[in-house]
Amino acid sequence: MVKQRDKPVHLEGLEPKEYWTLFLACVFGDTNQRNNDDNLIEIGEKIVEKLKGSPLAAKTVGRLLRNNISVDHWTRVLESKEWESQTNEHDIMPALKVSYDYLPFHLQQCFSPCALFPEDYKFDSEELIHFWIGLDIIHPDNRIKRIEDIGRNNLNDLVNYGFFKIGTGDSGKHYVIHDLLHDLALKVSSQECLHISSSSPRAVEIAPSVYHLSISMSDPSNSEDGIVKENFMKELNKTRKILKTENLRTLMLFGDYNASFVRIFSDLFKDAKSLRVVYLSTMFYHVEFLLHNFSDLVHLRYLRLVSKYYSKKQVPKSIPRFYQLRVLDISDWEGVHSLHEEMGNLVKLRHFLVPSYEFHSNICNVGKLENLQELKRFKIKQESNGFELMELGKLEEIGGSLHICNLENALANEAHEAKLLRKNCLQRLTLSWKKGRSNTSPDEEDQLLERLRPHSNLHELCIDGHGGSTCPTWLGKNLLTKGLEALCLDSVAWKHLPPLGELYVIGQSVEERESGEEFSSCITGPCFRNLKRLELIGLPRLRRWVANEVCPWYFSLIEVLIVKDCPELTELPFSSYTSCYPLETDSCVTWFPRLNELKIEDCRNLLSLPPIPYSDALCSVTLTRVGRGLEELRYSSKTYHSLSIEGNGDMHSLDETVLAFHNLTQLQILCIKNCPPLAEKHLQMLTMLETLEINGSSNLFLPLARSDTIWQLPVTSLKLWRCNFSGKEVTCLLTHLPELLA
Repeated sequence: MVKQRDKPVHLEGLEPKEYWTLFLACVFGDTNQRNNDDNLIEIGEKIVEKLKGSPLAAKTVGRLLRNNISVDHWTRVLESKEWESQTNEHDIMPALKVSYDYLPFHLQQCFSPCALFPEDYKFDSEELIHFWIGLDIIHPDNRIKRIEDIGRNNLNDLVNYGFFKIGTGDSGKHYVIHDLLHDLALKVSSQECLHISSSSPRAVEIAPSVYHLSISMSDPSNSEDGIVKENFMKELNKTRKILKTENLRTLMLFGDYNASFVRIFSDLFKDAKSLRVVYLSTMFYHVEFLLHNFSDLVHLRYLRLVSKYYSKKQVPKSIPRFYQLRVLDISDWEGVHSLHEEMGNLVKLRHFLVPSYEFHSNICNVGKLENLQELKRFKIKQESNGFELMELGKLEEIGGSLHICNLENALANEAHEAKLLRKNCLQRLTLSWKKGRSNTSPDEEDQLLERLRPHSNLHELCIDGHGGSTCPTWLGKNLLTKGLEALCLDSVAWKHLPPLGELYVIGQSVEERESGEEFSSCITGPCFRNLKRLELIGLPRLRRWVANEVCPWYFSLIEVLIVKDCPELTELPFSSYTSCYPLETDSCVTWFPRLNELKIEDCRNLLSLPPIPYSDALCSVTLTRVGRGLEELRYSSKTYHSLSIEGNGDMHSLDETVLAFHNLTQLQILCIKNCPPLAEKHLQMLTMLETLEINGSSNLFLPLARSDTIWQLPVTSLKLWRCNFSGKEVTCLLTHLPELLA
């Protein structure tokens, strides 16, 4: 038996009136529609009495009632015998248990094993779905063939029932289980699942039918609770006398551990040869030290190994012998790997999560992995068999991202073997040729790209280093990928570009380039109506990009625009902004109304840009070596509102043609280097400014000729470097910065 120290903290529930309102919202949603059936209201009031004012209980039971708004269903819930197990006035476990009992069986199967994870664990959706796949508890049905889609539906249903909550953090979206719901999971799964924690051991009767075990270890270097840890090790020794490890199907180890634990762990599980799911975290030791019989685990379906401390540890070489493996997750492995030579043996593998895309690109005969759902990178190799385009053709279920590299090693007549047109689950596709090649064959590469036509479901496309002369018809006049949300063209020298408004390129011959003659590159045809991200990189022939008023929705959804390394570019479809200050007419906000990120680099001939930030939607701007006078400009309003701008000596003025001061009233940090001074009328508009840095200026600011206006800025930090101005100018500036002198 394992001991636990419980220190319950009882929180007061909501007031009855407020709680009834919350309950109704959980049952009927946020709409104003309420069922006026007196019988239902009466039953609902009786159910509410049993929920003890708990918002969590209201959420789970309320959504249970929402699924069947009928007197019969509500009465069955009210008369459930589970309510009789309430132990005190704060006990809501019966309410949660009632909600669980009414879950569909397939959702119960998905929820109860979550007891194996530590309390407050932050689940990634894919991680959870892969775990369910490893447990073999989700299966295809007549409507949905991909078990990943079924798993995603199950997770959404568990969220809707209130058993998972969606959270956000630095790592993005995640899912969490309330601690009381975690206790519920422990309760309902106690006959099959056992979770032991070194930091809070608890009294648990170990059922002989336990098939799934997890152990959570706290930091072994933390000695604050040495007695608890000592007791935990003793109880772990007792556990091995009760637990039938030969029956275990799941073994999960969370947290850090030391050598003494490894000895006990390896001895405890020496007979565990029927494991289907194994998760080992923070591996300071080789897998074989933890599981002596690791190479015999031929029934494994799910294997996740975490080694976040770089070492020379090898990924176990026995992995290619686990022929039943569905999920292999070494995305957090920082050791050495050499699996690719025999990975083709894992014919049932669906997910291979890796720390580097090189893991994927080095798999020989990857086509044997017919169930693989995602292949981050595929590298075509002339010198080796098993790396031809036909390997991709065998991956019929491939989805997610696919990057096909070294296409210069492929021939046009091989393109159909990749069968990209059939891959309707593929979301992101990158087609790349080696850059800087001297032996390009434009006609051959044009034909190859034309035949590498993707499915119309594709969301993101990048074409990199293509040596042909024009874009494929499926991206041009016969636009197939109309639903594209992201498009990147990198290092292509096409004479004809996709339908993105009016684009003009210069000729490719020496005579045409010297004359400066330009040609329209506009392809008439269907427009990109869903494009949210556009990248134009390394386009040496692009001269002008002009908005087309005939098709104004070209750019209406674009949120990210990146333009780099276009040395001949002189114009972008911002030109209508340059004379608008402030923006007052509709014509000034036509082309990029939703743009929030703008990045332009190495476009020295681009002289016409709007003042930054030209709209409130713009959150991030980076301009590097753009135009004649600007070396760098960085603007951000994501956390702090900051602006840094650096000139190269050729900038004539820092006025409203460069900066949209009316949109900078929230600016907190301003850094100016090698630029002309700001005018006083502009400086006084920065009413939220806290930090001001000026480097290499001849004047602090340009005062108004006549002004009786008294203005002050809340600046608390002022830094001046290499500035050629008098003490009188500094004194004048300080009179406007009272908080600096306080």
